[in-house]
Amino acid sequence: MNKKYVRDFRLEESLDSRGRVKKTATYIGGDYIFADPEAASKKNRLRIAVLTALCWPIFLAPLFPVTRAGKLIYAILPFAGNILVLSVLSMSAYSLLRAGEVMHREQAMKLSGRLPACALFVMILSGIAVLSVAFTALLLWRALPFTDALFLACAALLCALGAVLFKMCRKIKVMKRENVE
Repeated sequence: MNKKYVRDFRLEESLDSRGRVKKTATYIGGDYIFADPEAASKKNRLRIAVLTALCWPIFLAPLFPVTRAGKLIYAILPFAGNILVLSVLSMSAYSLLRAGEVMHREQAMKLSGRLPACALFVMILSGIAVLSVAFTALLLWRALPFTDALFLACAALLCALGAVLFKMCRKIKVMKRENVE
């Protein structure tokens, strides 16, 4: 549990059958729901998870063959930086897939904030790699070898997937549920 969300829980102490003190945390914070149920439907959540899973083989494909693009520090560093962003995006997509209709504040804030940010960073980092390889190929006036074309195509496809994911994820918003009693 993050320090930020400690106030959302209350510790309750009780005695178990052996006479030991047992502490349990009870959630007392507000409940959150999706602001747009259409954007957060199971179908769209599954699409986001599938697109995120599709990013991994596209990311890994150009890293195995030896390429000139892989030796360009300004092309490989942003592209390789996607590993961290894709990891967080995958965890967030899995959390989104498992999210119920009602969520705690911690889960709601993570879903609404992390998903679009990670998708945006995938798009930016891959776009930098595409521009770097394309600029180098134009600057050197050489034919692009197959391995560099593979790198360029995978980076461009990853950039496009990042754009699609960003468009889908930024529609997922959460709001505090008003308790009607």
